[in-house]
Amino acid sequence: MNHAKALAVTTAYDMYLECAEGKLNNDWKVTPVSFHRFREKHGLQMMQYDPRHWQHLGDDRFRVCTQQ
Repeated sequence: MNHAKALAVTTAYDMYLECAEGKLNNDWKVTPVSFHRFREKHGLQMMQYDPRHWQHLGDDRFRVCTQQ
C-alpha cells in the first residue's frame, strides 16, 4: 500500500511538471517547484479538503456519514 501511494505522488508530480513546463499548454508555463515542496503543498491541500462541500466532480457520490 505504501508503494502504491508513493507511485501516486510521483505520478502526480510528473503530471505537474508537464503542465508547469508548458508542454501541454503554453499558457500554463510557470517555474516548477521542487518535489519536496510539491509534496508538502499537496499534503496540506488534502488535509484541508472536505468532500461535503462538493467542490469537485464525484463528491456527490461520497457517503456523508458512516456513523451516528
